[in-house]
Amino acid sequence: MPISGQDATADGCNSIVLGGQTVTVFKDTRLLAPQAVKMIEALVKGQTPAGLTQFTLAALTNDKTKTGNVMANFLPVVEVTKVNVYDVVVKSGFQTYDAVYRNVPADQLPPTPAP
Repeated sequence: MPISGQDATADGCNSIVLGGQTVTVFKDTRLLAPQAVKMIEALVKGQTPAGLTQFTLAALTNDKTKTGNVMANFLPVVEVTKVNVYDVVVKSGFQTYDAVYRNVPADQLPPTPAP
């Protein structure tokens, strides 16, 4: 049975490489603060923040009874699996190699990333 998670936590990624979890959703939270600062700076200056797109509440909630609109700037979302966990999560520095690959047999480990 496929099992999914969210946020690409160290435990979740470790579960993926060990075969207990199938996938996690990765939203690089390191991008959120700089984006929020840019948006706040624009608002303080009386400007419209860049990159905003209008969405209906019905579309965002998948509930046709909802009315109204929301302006949003969605950051990229990446599906992380056993195939790409090393490249997406470890090489980017979001989680450490040791945390993601703890308790993995030595013959199944990818090479350690260069410092």
